[in-house]
Amino acid sequence: MNYAGIGMPNDGPVYLDSNVFIDFIEGDETISAPIGPLVHKLRQKPGQAVTSELTLAEVLAPSKGRKRPPHIRRLYLNLLVWGRFIDLHPISRGVLYETAKLRATKATSRMKLLDAIHLATAVLGGCRIFISRDRDIRVPQGMLLMEPSTGSVRKVIEALK
Repeated sequence: MNYAGIGMPNDGPVYLDSNVFIDFIEGDETISAPIGPLVHKLRQKPGQAVTSELTLAEVLAPSKGRKRPPHIRRLYLNLLVWGRFIDLHPISRGVLYETAKLRATKATSRMKLLDAIHLATAVLGGCRIFISRDRDIRVPQGMLLMEPSTGSVRKVIEALK
């Protein structure tokens, strides 16, 4: 994937934060609609999407005090596990070391632990784009933080061609 023509970082996979999957599966139409074309494009390009196995815990766990219905849990499993186009990276010792390193820097010291684990996974996965609606994430130089909006998603899809 080459992002150079559209002002994007160099080649590398795209990291999808857990909130992107939650927005896609459970968000209202205005939130989920922009993500659909990205998911469709990534299905055509296995290995270009990365997320942490932490995402599984976040999407399968109860949300806002309510247990997710079985059909919603199946949708997440179909997308993240059985779809086989998203690389699920484990929370390894290396990821935890990188997490600690990231949280030791001034720019990312206030980042929540779970967000830092996601970011460390993206760094170690060679991701150049981190897609999230979380405004507290601070990506390192050379990585681009993008929200899952129509305009941003369009740029990523264009770069995937």
